[in-house]
Amino acid sequence: MQLYSYNLSIDRKAVSPVVATLLLIVITIVASVIIWTWISGMVSQKPSQIIVEKAVYIDKSIVGVTIRNIGATTVRIGDVNIKVDGSDWDSKDDDDILAGAGYVDLPPGRILVVEVRRDEGTPDIRIGDRIIVTVLDDYGNKIFMAELTVV
Repeated sequence: MQLYSYNLSIDRKAVSPVVATLLLIVITIVASVIIWTWISGMVSQKPSQIIVEKAVYIDKSIVGVTIRNIGATTVRIGDVNIKVDGSDWDSKDDDDILAGAGYVDLPPGRILVVEVRRDEGTPDIRIGDRIIVTVLDDYGNKIFMAELTVV
């Protein structure tokens, strides 16, 4: 019986078990931080702190929208839009309170009345019309939306 002896000389270097374990721990920690940051950003978004109390008929082309901050922090309002019969009215299109600075900071407990004027070619408003009021922040994100009857 003949015995064969193989001399396997492997010159490849492997990662030691300690270094491999440390790499896995670091990768796990980094992934956990990324996931935590992403999830906490979604969870920390606060619900709307404002309400639209009413829409008041001023003129066939102007509606006064009353907004109240019911939260504990100041809310930055960048735009107020009205949708009536499928057409949009925009508060920034005219020289009103939002057009100059681009936004209004509404402190807690305070009320803001914004005159929203119709754009040329959009339908007039009458008392009793159902409208959709959308309040946007200064970045254009929707912070409140309500369907109201014009009084």
